[in-house]
Amino acid sequence: MTAPHRFLGTARHPWRVTVLMAAASLGAAACSSSSNNGGTGGAGGGGDVDAAPDVEVDVAPVPCPGKAIALDSNVAGPADPNKSRVMVDFGATDLPIGNAARTIELWAFVRTSSWRGDANTIFEYGVVGTNTGFGLDFGGTPGTVDPYTNGSFDNDNQPSGIPDFATNDQWIHFAMTYDQTAVTLYVNGVQQARKVGAGMLATTLTQLTIGGNPRGAYFNGQIDEFRVWNVARSQADIMATMNHALKGDEAGLVGYFKFDDGAGTTAKDSVTTAGHTAHDGVFMANTPAMNPVWIDSTAPILCP
Repeated sequence: MTAPHRFLGTARHPWRVTVLMAAASLGAAACSSSSNNGGTGGAGGGGDVDAAPDVEVDVAPVPCPGKAIALDSNVAGPADPNKSRVMVDFGATDLPIGNAARTIELWAFVRTSSWRGDANTIFEYGVVGTNTGFGLDFGGTPGTVDPYTNGSFDNDNQPSGIPDFATNDQWIHFAMTYDQTAVTLYVNGVQQARKVGAGMLATTLTQLTIGGNPRGAYFNGQIDEFRVWNVARSQADIMATMNHALKGDEAGLVGYFKFDDGAGTTAKDSVTTAGHTAHDGVFMANTPAMNPVWIDSTAPILCP
């Protein structure tokens, strides 16, 4: 099952556009009406005129073009030979490490074959060690999720809340947060996993891998609207913007990959905050022929 293209409004509830007639036009129409009907009010012959009612017009959803990346050269199973991914080097700034609060969120087009633990990592940074990593995989039980830190915050085999995972390929929104107490995972805006670990996170600084982990588990699907925040976003915050493209200057946003570039092997960082150093992503794979591919996005994203 394929989700609709990026759109304005929704098919179920199309946007209502209020059309307001200009006051001058109303006045001219009123004067003309009064004159034709023998009105005597005012120097121009028009009497008092009630304001015309607002007119509501139903407008169908308008397609909003956008791009995503496809990692279709990756296989659904483990030990992927192609390693198609996007690598982002944040340098020594912006990427939340150590015990810092954070949120990583994205849209992923997940195939029925992708729900395999340790075979389709969606993102990761840090290294293997006690609470020194931060990533998202699927659980060992089909249909479950595994937000992990390589330590005491690991939370394997948590329900995803996706009832038709075995029968429908579909776009799913994931948001993984850390508030310096617990790691929480939201799926389509609904909390599905939360774990308070022993001690604190100690995430090490590495490049961010979008679409896999360096040990060989790479995602066989599509990704859009990948966002990195240096704050633990609330459920309300996540739900308010998950279906909307961002302006890029939102507080706490330190990495934003819309994947709307549509050409070449560079994914632009779309954060627009003054003074921000852009951290562009680079397409990579075992061979250039296996690199991620630009595609027209079908994720359910509203234009800003």
